[in-house]
Amino acid sequence: MKTKGVLLLWSCIILVVIFIVGSEGQVCIANSKWKQAANEAVSNFINKYYIGSGDWPLQWNYPSSGVRSGYWTYAVAWDAIISAANAINPGQFNPYISRLFKGVGNNWVDNWYDDMNWMTLALLNAHNHTGDNNYLNTAKTLFENIINAWDTSCCAPHPGGNWWDKAHTQKATASNAGPVISALILYERTKEARYRDYGIKLYNFWRSYEVNNSTGQVVDHLVVPSGQQVWWSFTYNQGLMIGAAIEMYKVTGNRNYLNDANLVARFMANNQVQSGVLHDCGNPPGGDCPNFKGIGYKYLAQLEKLQGTGQYKAVLSNSVNSLWTRARNTGTGLFNYDWLGPAPNGPVSLSEENAAMLALIWACTIE
Repeated sequence: MKTKGVLLLWSCIILVVIFIVGSEGQVCIANSKWKQAANEAVSNFINKYYIGSGDWPLQWNYPSSGVRSGYWTYAVAWDAIISAANAINPGQFNPYISRLFKGVGNNWVDNWYDDMNWMTLALLNAHNHTGDNNYLNTAKTLFENIINAWDTSCCAPHPGGNWWDKAHTQKATASNAGPVISALILYERTKEARYRDYGIKLYNFWRSYEVNNSTGQVVDHLVVPSGQQVWWSFTYNQGLMIGAAIEMYKVTGNRNYLNDANLVARFMANNQVQSGVLHDCGNPPGGDCPNFKGIGYKYLAQLEKLQGTGQYKAVLSNSVNSLWTRARNTGTGLFNYDWLGPAPNGPVSLSEENAAMLALIWACTIE
């Protein structure tokens, strides 16, 4: 009986550890070669992009251009710095968590629901790392806007899901799969059932209608009012759906959600690569595309870390190796949007740096 009790205790401990580190509780492997690389990349980013006063203290372009960052790029950059503080160098990066929180001022509410969700995720990451309930309370307040995005008046043939924006121009994976992650993390932190119920409702709707059951590809958005599916292929969409499935698994313990995550992940690993390296958009990319691969990498790495099967190790390793050796300017320390290279010779947007930081931070948790 004593032996069985000890085994049961250790099983519970291992399960708890898996569930804690499977999400935002990332910790670098001590001797990982990527720990130093990530530390260097984040330090360089702060030195070049951080202004330190006024609203939105991150610049959009390097070198100093006077152009401030946009809302969601700010949120993703802040989230990366929080992750670096948690996983790599708390002594160096911790001070920027509260500084960037204050930098938002009163500008929490935005016109795009997916953007507000990126800020919610950053706030939840800050709460996870610091334990400061100011971050959690702000996340809860902000998330109320996102809950209100649910709508069943549009779009045929399957009405339901969250709007992408307040203008109601489309419904997108970014505003549906992303809030599943936030809702279920909020449930884990607060034990308020309404967050769990909302997350499950949102996941079930988007998984049922906006994921190809054969290929695992996730739709980008629905056209209004027809409900026509637009199948743009982005690592960003695949990554968010992987992250949503992981959180569903954590909350329910149902391994079917891991099957969902792997279905979506296989599409990314097999179809959203070039020469074995994660690849998005055209050349040069348009709009927000340079941000996408970091998000795709993050959630694919979370799945690899959670399962430990090695199934996605090759694409993750190839991607970050190419990012560091081909797409990095060794003089400026800045990264190209295309991880196959070449290294950039001129200004680099915040988005490219966001993607690179996220990849390097999460690489050091699995290698």
